[in-house]
Amino acid sequence: MIHIDPVEPDHQEWRDWRSEADEAAKTITSAADIDPKLYKRGRKLVLDLLLFGKCAYCEVKVTADQIFGDVDHFRPKTRVRDKDDNLVADHRGYFWLAYDWLNLFPSCIMCNRPHNDAEGKSTGKWDRFPLEDESKRARTRTDQLSAEKPLLLNPFEDDPAQHLAFDPDLGTVSGTTDRGRETIRVLDLNREGLIDLRRQLARAATDNYNEYLRAVQSNNEAEKKSRDVDVKGYKKGALPFSAIARTAMERVKKRMLEALQN
Repeated sequence: MIHIDPVEPDHQEWRDWRSEADEAAKTITSAADIDPKLYKRGRKLVLDLLLFGKCAYCEVKVTADQIFGDVDHFRPKTRVRDKDDNLVADHRGYFWLAYDWLNLFPSCIMCNRPHNDAEGKSTGKWDRFPLEDESKRARTRTDQLSAEKPLLLNPFEDDPAQHLAFDPDLGTVSGTTDRGRETIRVLDLNREGLIDLRRQLARAATDNYNEYLRAVQSNNEAEKKSRDVDVKGYKKGALPFSAIARTAMERVKKRMLEALQN
């Protein structure tokens, strides 16, 4: 997971949908009022145009044309579970945010849908939205969302690097704060297949950055340009698993600087 600046796509279809969605949101009084056709249009646009087409949480590639692509409502639209995974009594969900693009994240099904982790514990974002203080939870559109203190990291609002630490050798991620640990738990970010993919990517990013720095030192412009495509992609966050790739590249840079100093 990485931070992504919330910049709206410069796309006419997106602007048309946003205009209709903003108008429709004014009259929503419950999840039952959500227009399925309007929502479906938005779902495709979110998956295709936001966050470089990656899962907002684990960073695998997802698109509207792939069956494993979901759109997650960061604040769930129909019902809500607290930090103990219990349904919040009498909460009808954050239905008024059903079309709010700042509340919609592209997600893979493993991060979003309920499933059991390796220890048999239920995980998956779905309707989970734990808060530090349950008494601050917003229940109507007039309540202040800013009063809430979510335990899950929001890629638009938070810097995950302040809460998560990636190990390029193992492919794992650990939480350095309570929010980081809760995010890993809920999203099952250390599931087996994901660890393998991150480890493979970290190796590739390490090799690529080593060759990039050698090209810089030797003034090999052709090699530098070739390697720079991925380097820039990871720094920008446009490529899958950019978080662990950045960690891997920083480690390469640190080791090279230490070698030059010795």
